[in-house]
Amino acid sequence: MAKNIAEWLLLSYVPFLALVKGILYYIHCIR
Repeated sequence: MAKNIAEWLLLSYVPFLALVKGILYYIHCIR
């Protein structure tokens, strides 16, 4: 059970982190 939760968190955290990085990069390029 814990392993499934850990994998789910990882699978949702990675795209979220990529999205945040993309937004920060986009804001940085506009300035």
